[in-house]
Amino acid sequence: LQTALYYLQPKFNAIVSDMTTEDFVGTTHYLLATIALDTGLLCIAAAFVRAWGLQPLRIIRGLVATHLDFTEDLDTVSQLLFSFVTNGGTELVGRVLKVANDELSWDDSSATLRLLFVACNESADQDGVVPFRDAARTLITRDISVSAIYCGAAEDAIAPGWREVSLCGDGHFATIDHNHGTITIETPYDKELIHLGEKLNTTYIPYGEAGRWGARNQALQDNNASLLNCDAAASRANCKATANYFCSWDLVDLLREKQIEVTKIVITDLPKDFQSMTITEIVTHANSLQSTRSAIQAQIKELNTKRQAFLNAEMARRAITEENSFDAAIRTAIRTRARAKGFRFPDPKPGAAEAQVKADASSKTEVTPDESTSPETAAQSDAPVNAADAAQQSQSVMQQLKINGTIPGVQDSKGGYPYLSDFDFSC
Repeated sequence: LQTALYYLQPKFNAIVSDMTTEDFVGTTHYLLATIALDTGLLCIAAAFVRAWGLQPLRIIRGLVATHLDFTEDLDTVSQLLFSFVTNGGTELVGRVLKVANDELSWDDSSATLRLLFVACNESADQDGVVPFRDAARTLITRDISVSAIYCGAAEDAIAPGWREVSLCGDGHFATIDHNHGTITIETPYDKELIHLGEKLNTTYIPYGEAGRWGARNQALQDNNASLLNCDAAASRANCKATANYFCSWDLVDLLREKQIEVTKIVITDLPKDFQSMTITEIVTHANSLQSTRSAIQAQIKELNTKRQAFLNAEMARRAITEENSFDAAIRTAIRTRARAKGFRFPDPKPGAAEAQVKADASSKTEVTPDESTSPETAAQSDAPVNAADAAQQSQSVMQQLKINGTIPGVQDSKGGYPYLSDFDFSC
């Protein structure tokens, strides 16, 4: 301990005075492990690291760890989320905001929507080293808004602190019921959606070592979602049918997005079944798999529309709402900020989906968790948009863009209108 204190003094003097006994002992063990490494006592070092992990180092950083930078790899995101374990602890929001500002690869383009979310259930004023007010204002100078989600009741004594976080960060504030916010309802469409989601996996061509790992992880995350509940599994299948799901390890995606040149495909990086093919045959097969994938994705989207209509009707019948759930809070915050920046979202209109649900219910004998519901009671807020109406609305807006190059009715922060040379509002 005497030796550890010698090493501790110059580096961590300012922090030690605020440490609890447990934190101090943890840091001391971490330093002893470092000393053991320096002197070659690897077995002792391994014992300390195994016992304490990186907790002492995280204490120095304010219990903040960056697990993943911005990525399009949703399977890796899923893998991390399913691996997280927490026992609670100190929540230093100022340190979180600072690390997010310093370590994440933010895109500085003026056209980019930059959002940061913090969700906590303790006081926002715990960080005496980095005040959240200063950290939030620093983020705002980079046009990064900070939205706060307080896990508790709006009338709680510490809730105003989280409201202030969002005010300082020019973001959105919401409270959620973190104990009862997520609602899971079985639908007649879940099993088929899950089956189609797994069928999509057969349309991917693993490329290189990353492909071999990615294909295994894709199946693993399907399984993780299925083990969680039917809603998670069906939602994952729907996600895999959208443009948001891109696999940088898949030759089909790489060719479609022109992220690899045909002449630079390395045959030995492909699965054995493809290594006897010519480049032309490989590309032809990849195009065929893309067509199959698009057809499956279309089936998933159609089923998901019916599934959402069923959920809306069932929730209306039970008189339940998701307004206090985490995902609803996130969605509201994103859309509020996005609209302020000029994004547009089509107005939901009741369509044929509800009627189709009723027709399906009368023609099928599948067992559902509750009796069939009437489409008249369906909540309309999340109903699908009619494609023809959306296209007409998009054309109308694009015509106005061609006339004056502005987004109609949307002002920027300076009172002017943001200029866009081309924007597809039907997305």
